[in-house]
Amino acid sequence: MPGGGSREQLEAAAAAYLGRGHFYLQQNGGCGGGVDDDDDDEGTGSIIPDRTGKHSFCRLCLTHSDRLSALFPVNAKPDRVLLAQILDCVEVQITLPDDIKALICTECVQQIYAFASFKELCKSNDQLLKSQTFAHESDEEDDEPVEVHPEITPEVTMTIPQQQQQEKIVSLPDATLLEKLFEQGVQVEAIGDHQPTTAASSVQLSDADEREAERKAKNAARMRRWRLRQRQKQEQQHVVVKPEPETIVPLAIPVPDPVQLEQEEALRMQQAKEMFALLAQQQLRQVEAEIRRLKAGAMIQEQIQDFVVKQEPQPEPIEEEGGESSRQTSPSSEQHMAAVRRSRAEYMRKWRAKRSQSQQQTPTSAPTTPVAVSSSFGFVGRPPVLSPAPGETEKIVIQRHNRAEYMRRWRRERLKQELSPSEFDDWCTKSEQRRRFREWQVMRESASSAGDETMDCGELDTSSSFRVAQS
Repeated sequence: MPGGGSREQLEAAAAAYLGRGHFYLQQNGGCGGGVDDDDDDEGTGSIIPDRTGKHSFCRLCLTHSDRLSALFPVNAKPDRVLLAQILDCVEVQITLPDDIKALICTECVQQIYAFASFKELCKSNDQLLKSQTFAHESDEEDDEPVEVHPEITPEVTMTIPQQQQQEKIVSLPDATLLEKLFEQGVQVEAIGDHQPTTAASSVQLSDADEREAERKAKNAARMRRWRLRQRQKQEQQHVVVKPEPETIVPLAIPVPDPVQLEQEEALRMQQAKEMFALLAQQQLRQVEAEIRRLKAGAMIQEQIQDFVVKQEPQPEPIEEEGGESSRQTSPSSEQHMAAVRRSRAEYMRKWRAKRSQSQQQTPTSAPTTPVAVSSSFGFVGRPPVLSPAPGETEKIVIQRHNRAEYMRRWRRERLKQELSPSEFDDWCTKSEQRRRFREWQVMRESASSAGDETMDCGELDTSSSFRVAQS
């Protein structure tokens, strides 16, 4: 090997600069001296990581540390930016599935980020310098170029710091560590012996180095393009598109015409009035029908009274001194009523005289009274006080009485629901007074027909109680 040392010297130099506590490089047997088996055998002298995870170390610097993080986490996505920077900076390609359990320490992560930022800074400075130089040369085209001949002194030597050499060796992939050391034997020997070498003797480019440099340049350009696309994607994701402000169009509120409003209000009032008028008419018809039904029982007595009045002799018109008959008064006048009373009294006087004569001729019998029937005939409620009409049977009297009683009860229940308690009590009192007055009228007519005209309303209670007891 040109410029190289023995195998033992190379292994010792590698072990010295790989770091502290690397126990998997044997001091006596070297990298592979004590391991002659297959690559799958894991022992003390093997650099293959323990697949069980018992021995954990950094993928780049091979250092055991407590602060290690997985490059391919189980429950998260891998940091692709960090993997790309590792490939761009130290040219170590970490892929799956070989490096599924690969770890990296915090120091290596910091150095990778620092080196990547330093590399970008150098590139930007170089571009800035070249652009300024080009602009300066374009301004001074007529000036003659100045040739500068740098002086190279053979006595000046270039020494690489120990830490930088260690970083360079550690950054190499673990699988090709010895091959790189053997290929660069001159440099490793100089590092191991700490002997300075000249720049002319250390820099020797071959065809393989040129191809390697070209490959690195292509990979770097590819990674730059990939990083640019990733940055653009992130910017697109984080860009928040502000929506355009919506133009608020004011709504035109129509102003109603006051004349139209008045017309609509008048129309509504007219409709309400018509509706209330219809309701009032319906209620009035209902009340009239109810009154007719309630008075159905007294219609027969009214017809009898009208018949009696028609049969009474009408007073003859009185002739005045001038020979002209006096003007006939209206039925509602006092003179006409007085004449009717006089004629009726005369008629009753004659009728009583005839009746007394017939009673003297026939044996004494019980006086005629209204039909007294008990509950055995099917009466409902209180006993009837109306006498049967001429030609009316007892069955018809009972039916008429029951119909009037049912109507009275129905009307009482309905008014009890519609009226307040005080109004209902007032109605009951007035209804009782009207009933007592009607009974008094019937009893008075009966007494007058029997010849007793002195009965008044005060005698109604005693006569009614007597009649009920008799029935």
